[in-house]
Amino acid sequence: MYHFYSKILIQTDNKLKKIILLVFFGTLLISCCEDEIVASYRLNESERNLIPFTEYSRLNYKNQNGEKLIGLTQPKENKIAVVDSGPETCDLREYESMNNFIAFENRDFVFEIVLNKANDDLLFFEINESILDSVNSQKKFLLDCERASIYKEEYIVNVSLMGFNFENVFIFKDCNNASEIKQIVYSKERGIEFIEYDNENYLRLND
Repeated sequence: MYHFYSKILIQTDNKLKKIILLVFFGTLLISCCEDEIVASYRLNESERNLIPFTEYSRLNYKNQNGEKLIGLTQPKENKIAVVDSGPETCDLREYESMNNFIAFENRDFVFEIVLNKANDDLLFFEINESILDSVNSQKKFLLDCERASIYKEEYIVNVSLMGFNFENVFIFKDCNNASEIKQIVYSKERGIEFIEYDNENYLRLND
């Protein structure tokens, strides 16, 4: 009887070993596939031109009292993020993004202009405000408060604000009422042209 049970146990062990080996080699085959980029979502020329800055620049602003404020910006930067499709595949996708910062002399706030390509027909476009050396201070300004801040040509408008006229501009809004800034007027030719505050103060880019 002992030999009978021993034979069953040996057969069972052999079956378990085979199963384990099959699982191991199956996993090994999957994990050893070569990474392959199956989709690449890059900014086109028109989208890249939404951020105008290609060199270090000084931008001259004035507030409601006629006081001058200098904005400092640097060349826009491109980044490519490579994202995998999960543990069971080696398919990769590329996503291009672009950003640019505008800081101000003797001020602690900075603006970041951000473009993120999501697919061939989808581009996220927003402006972020942050306080220097402050954690969790970022505030977002969006093109549409009802939906994601997606770039569309229909958002290009002509507008009059506080006695100033602007043509072919985007209006970025503080949708969460998180900032003292009400809205930002932006153009692809000049960047941030006008900042309107809740208390009717403003900053305006000189002509």
